This record gives sequence, structure tokens and C-alpha cells, in this order.
Amino acid sequence: MSFPIKACALGAVGCIASAAIGLSQARSSSSVSEKLALEGYVLISSKEKIATEVWKKRATLYKDTKKNGELLLKDLDYTKVSSEGNEIKQKCESFTNGKVFFNSVKDIYEKIIKLCTLKINEYHESHFSDGDKFLTTDPQNSSDWTEIFEKNQEQIKKEIKDATKENAKNKLSEYCSQKYELYHSNENKNTSYNVLAWCIKKNKLAPVSGPKQEGSEQSPSN
Repeated sequence: MSFPIKACALGAVGCIASAAIGLSQARSSSSVSEKLALEGYVLISSKEKIATEVWKKRATLYKDTKKNGELLLKDLDYTKVSSEGNEIKQKCESFTNGKVFFNSVKDIYEKIIKLCTLKINEYHESHFSDGDKFLTTDPQNSSDWTEIFEKNQEQIKKEIKDATKENAKNKLSEYCSQKYELYHSNENKNTSYNVLAWCIKKNKLAPVSGPKQEGSEQSPSN
């Protein structure tokens, strides 16, 4: 959507307002897949490496009557969903095939995000090399948590005010567990970067490769 140049001659405020309205209208008329990409979400189906397991997780959640209230779709009965989650996968594919527009599903857009896109931990797991892992509270990981705290102390203390070297394992593991449940997106890009830096132990022996192109997908630091 474009705007006549003369519109901006009316004044900066009017120009900014017109541009904001135009962007809002453009987003509303976008397809679901375009809107998700614009907002930095990553589709489960785009990550074959972990997709099978993630669809199973979505199925488990969808079938859990104590937790599925914010996920249920009117035309997908939770009792009809298999443990593999194929029915959810099919629904997601129908929503994100480029033919469904946001305006037609805006009432269930948040459900589409939760059913069809990757959480922060899932996103990072899809980029794991052999030997990479999420840190746990297992005693053998204590030194790793301490090392991460010492390396990132200034940034960590901005997020976790009472974090110290002594309680790093408990404070950081609690932070990580909470942030894993958020969805990887532009809105959560800083949190996603924190998870990458503070919650994951990279295999230092893994071969170093150059940057990989992944279309318009956001990088782990975004």
C-alpha cells in the first residue's frame, strides 16, 4: 500500500498517522502466513528436524481438558485428535497455505499462533547441533550455570534482580523454564536471545559452519 508524497506535505503528524493507518490496513488484509512471518513467528511445519515431536506435544495439550480451553477450535473436536497430532497439523496447513486471510480468522488468530508456531525452546532446539542441550538443575550442570552467570552477569541482573553467583543455577533455571513457554517472535526476540545465551550448553567440539540462509525466518538472536 502506497501513499501520495503530497500527503506528507500536510505535516509530520499527519504523515505519520497516515502511514500507521496504512500499515494497519496492510496487516489486516494480509494472509495468515504473511502476518505470522511479519510478526516473526516460525511455523512448526518449517522445521522437519523436530516437527514430528512438536505435533505430538500440541496433540497432548489439545487433548488435555484442564489446559486446552484457549486452544480448542470449533471444527476440531479434541476427542478426534490422534496422539501424533496429524489433525492439528492439517488444520495449521489449511490456515497457513497463503489462501486464508487474517480478517477471516482474527477471532482465532491467537489459537493459530499457539497451535501452529514454535515456542522459544522448540525454535532453538531446531537449530541444535550434535551435543547441544538445554541445561537442567542436575548437579552436574552447576558449573555450567555459574560460568554462564559470570559471563553474562550484567545482562542477567537486569532481568533477574536477585541473581548471584551462588544462586545462579536456581534463578536461571527458573527463568529458562518460564521463557521456554513463550513463542518465538519479534515481540519476544530479546527473551529468545537470552534463552540462547543463558539456558543452552553448546557442544564446543561441534564443527563450525558459516551462517545458514533460512529465507525470511528470524535468526536466533532476533
